[in-house]
Amino acid sequence: MLSFLQRFFSAEDGWSVDGKKLTEKDIEQIGQTIEETGPVLMKHWFYRGSSNPAYRVFTDIQELKEYLFASAAAGDAIDVWCLDSLLETKPLGTLFSGKCANEAGEVPQGGAY
Repeated sequence: MLSFLQRFFSAEDGWSVDGKKLTEKDIEQIGQTIEETGPVLMKHWFYRGSSNPAYRVFTDIQELKEYLFASAAAGDAIDVWCLDSLLETKPLGTLFSGKCANEAGEVPQGGAY
């Protein structure tokens, strides 16, 4: 299980082990997409961050991992799209949409983003 440092925690947000979490399998799938299709676009929402999301384009899975473990915290929401799908006439498809778990495997069901 992947876990991230806890920057903020509010019990009001209903943290639970139930909920879509970023996993190693998700990262592998994103890496496979980078290898087979090309760059991916990441939208990184900061849990209780009171700020706009960060957008990053990755052409290398190692760079994406380094960014996540340096910048993401428990509760942050991550969306990833195949850039090719966004720029071509193919249907839009999100590769991943979920939240970063804390050390207990919990993610907030609510929260301000």
